[in-house]
Amino acid sequence: MGQQTDSKMQLLKTTKNNQISNCQPLPNNAPITVHDLKIWPQYFEAVRDGRKTFELRKWDRDYKEGDRLILREYDPIMEDFTGEKVRAVITYILTGPHAPASMCLMSIRVVA
Repeated sequence: MGQQTDSKMQLLKTTKNNQISNCQPLPNNAPITVHDLKIWPQYFEAVRDGRKTFELRKWDRDYKEGDRLILREYDPIMEDFTGEKVRAVITYILTGPHAPASMCLMSIRVVA
């Protein structure tokens, strides 16, 4: 079994505390999950116009490559959603010793 085959199986990230994370690549036939998330205006604009192609989030969800994100613009001053949203797909999840502990660094691509 080669490295590519292994990575398509379940790849788990070990944090600095040796706890197993739930951030895994999506196997070929796994169901897609849609994650509905808040995003502040300055980051929302950068995602929408294509300058920001990543998301750094807490590992508090079962994020997988291939999952969809609905990023809803949230104004922290008004403490309310603006009504704007962007849809994206997770294309890659950074794992291993270079990934921040308890955080999930995801490469994303905006989709229609």
